[in-house]
Amino acid sequence: LERYEAAARLAAEAHDDVFVAEAYLSALWFVTFNEKPGEIDRVVSAADTAIIRAGNPSLLVERLVARRADIAQKREKFGEALALYRRALADAEARYGADGDEVARYRFGLAQTLRAVGNFSEARTALQRAAAIMEKKFGTLHPNFGAILSALGDVELGTGDYPAAIATYRRSIAVKEATLGTNHRSLAPTLMNLASVLDQSGESTEAVSVGKRALEVAERGLPPGHPKLALALHV
Repeated sequence: LERYEAAARLAAEAHDDVFVAEAYLSALWFVTFNEKPGEIDRVVSAADTAIIRAGNPSLLVERLVARRADIAQKREKFGEALALYRRALADAEARYGADGDEVARYRFGLAQTLRAVGNFSEARTALQRAAAIMEKKFGTLHPNFGAILSALGDVELGTGDYPAAIATYRRSIAVKEATLGTNHRSLAPTLMNLASVLDQSGESTEAVSVGKRALEVAERGLPPGHPKLALALHV
């Protein structure tokens, strides 16, 4: 965080208002996804002020809307998050067309929120579209493609489509292993969920094996006492 704010100060000294805003938007991403909730509101205010000072460039406004959506989702304010993601998505599609990188990212965030409120059908469609964008632009061997597949597996699990969920989780794991390595911590939740659906499908032997691997990966990537370790132990 200190580096982003130092960059913002240097940009302010150079009277580069756009770069100041970009630095604070990057800082906002950092505090949102690195579990620093006490800093979020302060950085949102700084980013908002910087964007206004820069003249409200539409691209930066769009990015701030998306960051606010991420924050609302983290705080489980799902109605607010849905409205913000839909706004950011509409702006991104108008700017980049239906296949832009940001379009895929906003569809992913929208889908996660839709799943949280039980709208599995629309969540599945959003994830399938995001996956199609990623595959077209980067191919299937990309870590973001693996993340989208993992989320799609969650939706399939939520609808009770266990065979589809198992197949999708396996595919996600293969992509993550190929792009991030066999012990990357992002594998842990996907392995946990695969173990869960295998168990519910009567595949208890494989479920135990996959669950043990989930715990091993989680122990390598998370500090002792982290709540996600408890989830892995439960599997």
